[in-house]
Amino acid sequence: SNDSRKVYFIKSRDPDRHGSFLNDLFSFDLQTGKTTRITKSGRVYNVAVSPVNGSIGVVTFNKGVFQPGILDSASGSIRNIVKTVIGEPILRLSWSPYDSTMFVAEKLVDGVSKLFVYSIVDTTVTNLTSNTAREESPYWATDGRIYFNADYDGVNNIYSINSDGSDLQRYTNTITGCFSPVVIGDSTIVYSGYNASGFTIAKCTISGAAYQIPSVTACAFRSLPTPKGKVTINATPYRTHY
Repeated sequence: SNDSRKVYFIKSRDPDRHGSFLNDLFSFDLQTGKTTRITKSGRVYNVAVSPVNGSIGVVTFNKGVFQPGILDSASGSIRNIVKTVIGEPILRLSWSPYDSTMFVAEKLVDGVSKLFVYSIVDTTVTNLTSNTAREESPYWATDGRIYFNADYDGVNNIYSINSDGSDLQRYTNTITGCFSPVVIGDSTIVYSGYNASGFTIAKCTISGAAYQIPSVTACAFRSLPTPKGKVTINATPYRTHY
């Protein structure tokens, strides 16, 4: 919550008689230790709280459409704020730290996740970049920049950009992947990193460098070694395990 008192989280219960997993939104009060269920069969897939006025933004699924909306925590009702269509779901959102009517969202377009800035007042939509790479997990920080992970060169790393799509910067340069950045204070980015041991929580400083998106965004693999001598591949017939 914007007062740092509550943690909102999504919990999935056992599937109903139709086999559907229905996600609902809960809150945990850090002072009282009380957990409260806010929605019932809400089909909630993402939650973000506005730091300006505390509005609870959610992404819900209804009639084949992933729809962003604002939740009334008292009644559990949800008011849709922008129109979306089947086949282009909004997956994640993050509110502007200065304007309660603006948010950035990750949306799938032709199967690729891209970042868009929405206004719920005049319904304008701004595409932040123009390329074929995947851009995920946006976080609109108090410095006015939008932080996210993208695979511009074939590996996910951490980047940021202004809300008008200018001044793209890069912060990490790993070969194993960095995801889901969150800015802490004025100088630290916390993110989920991946290495030989699995996923970890890592951090880096907010000290980026200007970045130019390459004309071709694809994984670059090393050539396979040429085998020496005879190659034998042993195989057994496939057997089901259930």
